[in-house]
Amino acid sequence: MAKLEIEAIDNVLMGLGFVARLDKGSRGVFERRKINGEIWLPAQERFVGTARILLVKQIKLDQLSEYSDYKKFSVETSTTFQRPAP
Repeated sequence: MAKLEIEAIDNVLMGLGFVARLDKGSRGVFERRKINGEIWLPAQERFVGTARILLVKQIKLDQLSEYSDYKKFSVETSTTFQRPAP
């Protein structure tokens, strides 16, 4: 899956709405990109919407997270065991 888009078509209640409520119309987009022709890794995440926390505080979000500059590492490990001294 390269891209996932979600949208709340109704209010989403957490803890019967006492803990938090995500408002209708809030949207999220998650994108992945193939890196070095080998593996799909996150490229971008975005969330736009409003929420109410503990019936008191309203939050309006427009958050964007971008991921880049991935580096490939190789690691070698070896383990040796010795018998305990008698």
